[in-house]
Amino acid sequence: MSTTNSKSTCEWPGCEELSSVRVHGRIVCERHQKDALAEIVLEGPHGLLDEKGRPTDSRWLNSFARLVVLTVPESALGGLTKAKIQERATGFQVAGLVATFTIERHPAAFLKEQTWRYDVGKAELTLIKERVVSSELAFGPDGSYVCPKCGARDIEITPGRVICQCGYLVLHEHTVRIPVIVNAPFGSW
Repeated sequence: MSTTNSKSTCEWPGCEELSSVRVHGRIVCERHQKDALAEIVLEGPHGLLDEKGRPTDSRWLNSFARLVVLTVPESALGGLTKAKIQERATGFQVAGLVATFTIERHPAAFLKEQTWRYDVGKAELTLIKERVVSSELAFGPDGSYVCPKCGARDIEITPGRVICQCGYLVLHEHTVRIPVIVNAPFGSW
């Protein structure tokens, strides 16, 4: 969210509230920030999409990402952030009040492709498709994931890590890593 250094009157028609929020050069109050962003998003992206289906209109893409994060409860975002949408979303299709996009996600040991649908009118974000592009894990005979080291099926899989009792461990690149030194003499580390 951009803010100005001082309070000014909201530039939304008919509003007299003081404001410090800036939406692409327009000063609006908190109450009208979503409206100002939605107005830009509903105009649609100006210009072409690049070879990956990303809008070349950075103003539109910034407004879209801001609007999604401002209007969708954090619990429904599925880990999406403004930065992830702006930097990694591709395959945009915009029709009326609805925009769909695809984004690659990389939880520990996986590369997944997700397709999301955002309805501007309802302020609703929906995951409509998800597929595993690749995985470091092996597959058992029934298609379930198994540990690639020992073949066990009772591996713990979370977005931040994959761990098996045999010692196999994969951490997501953003997971905090704490070095563990086993049986090292005091002071040798």
